Amino acid sequence: MYLVRHGQTALSAQRRFCGRSDVRLSAEGRRGVECLQWSGPPPTVAYTSPLLRARETAKLLNAQLPRLVWQVEPRLQESDFGQWESLSGDELTERYPEALLNWQADPLGFVPPGGESVLCMAGRVLNFYHQALELHAHQTVILVTHGGPIRVMLLAALGLPLTEFWDWDPPCPSVSCIEVGERTTVHYFGRQA
Repeated sequence: MYLVRHGQTALSAQRRFCGRSDVRLSAEGRRGVECLQWSGPPPTVAYTSPLLRARETAKLLNAQLPRLVWQVEPRLQESDFGQWESLSGDELTERYPEALLNWQADPLGFVPPGGESVLCMAGRVLNFYHQALELHAHQTVILVTHGGPIRVMLLAALGLPLTEFWDWDPPCPSVSCIEVGERTTVHYFGRQA
């Protein structure tokens, strides 16, 4: 299973919260996707998050993978940061100091105002992940998604607790490759050009 994090956007370049904000790839983000490289068997099944930055990444990957038919999968969307969308860390500290403290105290269960928790996002991603493993056993799958969902699937594959969610951060754009079977293997994580 190839886990592809979408290319860079203007928001990600500025280190702003970008969950459900439906933004395009930046020019640098498009160039980065075009330079992605991976090794292993070619994918035969392809899914993408419905968010524009993921769909644009999938479209750019068609140059390398022309025979794939991309299926849009809503469960692969990034976390919804609600009122925190598009804010920087400094703006968050200024506007929502108490909520920020609550998030730091409970980073998995905290729900940003109008958004969703990491636990909620992980539930829908894991629902898709286990279904995909069952539906596509013995096939090579490529998923274009976001940092949060990639972390969740990687932790599930390795049998690690969700408390390690913040310890893994694949860059934009990048490819990670896991082989799931009797023994799970991470062939590489966060590979770029």
